[in-house]
Amino acid sequence: AEDLEDVFPHVPLPGDHGMVVAAAELGRKIRAVESFVRAPGSKYLKPALARVETEATATLHATDMADGEFFLCANQSGRVSGISAEIWSFAVSGYRLLPRWLAAREGLAVDHALITAMRDVAGRIAELIDLFGEADTLLDQVLGGTLTRDALGLGMALGLGEKETVTGDE
Repeated sequence: AEDLEDVFPHVPLPGDHGMVVAAAELGRKIRAVESFVRAPGSKYLKPALARVETEATATLHATDMADGEFFLCANQSGRVSGISAEIWSFAVSGYRLLPRWLAAREGLAVDHALITAMRDVAGRIAELIDLFGEADTLLDQVLGGTLTRDALGLGMALGLGEKETVTGDE
């Protein structure tokens, strides 16, 4: 709660310009994958990813994943392998992406276009998992060398000493 009272920006400002450039480039990569500007990298679209092992004989009604596989149809046809638990459980704001993507297409024909799109989404998720890991590493590096109030010339401008903080009461 004390940190929330601090009026100083809560966004860490890197002390190294190279970190700013690296963060911007990484952000561009993430945005390109998330917004479908480019396809997932070939490293993420390997033949074993989201491999349909058996023919789908009904419309889409995906089952939950168990033992590393799930079925595209309620009649247990269209068995899919090659989806890691990490990809299957990847969530944004509490929503698991791949299961929600499949659920939004329930009742559609399980054809080549749907399977290709499903593989594309799985590849994007796999790449995002790696990119988010890179972002976490970069953030750890940034946090080790952020600019202080004094370095930004804000400590003295606000009449603060080196160890003092600004709270909502001041």
